[in-house]
Amino acid sequence: MTLSAFHQDQVVDIPQGAQRVARSEFCENAALYYPGFALTVQGHPEFREPYLRDLAKLRAGQVFSQAEAEAAEASYDRADTAADLVRVLKSLLLEQETRAGS
Repeated sequence: MTLSAFHQDQVVDIPQGAQRVARSEFCENAALYYPGFALTVQGHPEFREPYLRDLAKLRAGQVFSQAEAEAAEASYDRADTAADLVRVLKSLLLEQETRAGS
């Protein structure tokens, strides 16, 4: 799954009851599943490419270096797979619904 991450904070310790379902080089706990309750992701599936490009330009030299901004912009040419996240959510919700109906 490829999602854009644009943050400085991240979950470093998995809370009790949570299960890691995704990780990345940048974020060890990129997505956590709380069975019967929630799925959390550190990336931003809601951010689309035009917004990300503008955000990188706006923050360059402030929040991160110009080189980091350029690397971020280059990464936006890769297709993100936010649709994969939708499939994961659907699967988890259907699983929960099946358990509740049993």
